[in-house]
Amino acid sequence: RPLSEAARLYASTHTSEETISWLQELGTQRPEIQFNATVLAAQARIQQGRTKDARALLEKLPQNSREDTVVALTSQLLVAEAEQAAQAEDWETARAKAGEVATVRSRAQLLTLAERPDEAMVTLENYYQDSENPAILADLIQLSRSEAPDKVDSLTEQWVERQPASPAAHLARAD
Repeated sequence: RPLSEAARLYASTHTSEETISWLQELGTQRPEIQFNATVLAAQARIQQGRTKDARALLEKLPQNSREDTVVALTSQLLVAEAEQAAQAEDWETARAKAGEVATVRSRAQLLTLAERPDEAMVTLENYYQDSENPAILADLIQLSRSEAPDKVDSLTEQWVERQPASPAAHLARAD
C-alpha cells in the first residue's frame, strides 16, 4: 500500500505516462517492489483503456502467481477487453472474455461450497476493490449476509450509489 500511495502522490503532479514510466523505473531499480510496481502500472493501463499494454505488463509477472491481486487485476483486464470487443461489435471475443471473468465468480462459489467461505469472501472483496466492478456486488452481498453481516449495509449502499437505476440494488438495500 505505501507504493500505491506514493504512486497517487506522484500522479497528482505528473502525467499518466510519466507515472507509469516512474513505476517501471522504480521496479527496475528496486527488485523487491518490482511485482507491485508492475501491478500498479498494469492497473493504470487498464484504466486508460490500453488493454494490450496492460496484458504485456501482466505477462511479465511470475506465471505461478496466484496472488488475489493478480487474479483480480486479470479479471479487471478481461472486463475491459470484453467491453472493448462489444463496442467494436466483436461479439465472439466479448463473450469469451466475459466467460473468463465468470471464473472469478465460480472460484468464489467453489470455495463457498468447499466450506471455505472466508476465502470466498476474500476473493470477492479483492476483486471488487481492484476492479470496482459493481456486477460482483450481488455475490459479495449474498455471501456477506451469512459470513460478514456487519458489511451488508455498506455494500448495499455502495451498490445503490454505483447503480441508482438498478432495482436489484434497491431491493438488496431494502433487505
